[in-house]
Amino acid sequence: MSEQERNKIIARLMAEGVELPQVQTILKDEHGVSLTYMELRMIALDLEVNWEQFDTPEPEPDDEEEGGGEAEEGAGEDVAPGKVSVTLNTVHPPGAMLSGQVTFASGASGDWYIDQMQRFGFTPKGDAEPTPEDMQEFQTELQQMLQSGAI
Repeated sequence: MSEQERNKIIARLMAEGVELPQVQTILKDEHGVSLTYMELRMIALDLEVNWEQFDTPEPEPDDEEEGGGEAEEGAGEDVAPGKVSVTLNTVHPPGAMLSGQVTFASGASGDWYIDQMQRFGFTPKGDAEPTPEDMQEFQTELQQMLQSGAI
């Protein structure tokens, strides 16, 4: 099997929502291709897989359950006017130590990550770009989350 054929299979399976361990098993059992998990992750990274499809959404608490003291970080939050909302992914893309989503007070939103070299990255969603004030508020909120141990 050629590398191109293998990559097409991987891309198709990932687009169908099949997670990496299952892709690894399918490749070995059905196609005789053995890859380590890390090799498969690197290939999937090169294929620009939509990793958000693998994030399990946090369940929103019922009104009766609120106040229980165990609120999930970022779960079910609506952005108040003039406030930034920062959420944390439970599964991070390859190379990222932390990642999540942010919605700014201006209405702009995007995905953020901190890689293993502690570099920050941001990818805006849509056409709206965050203002410098939005980014400052986001950095402050993220720093508070890190210092509080919420992350």
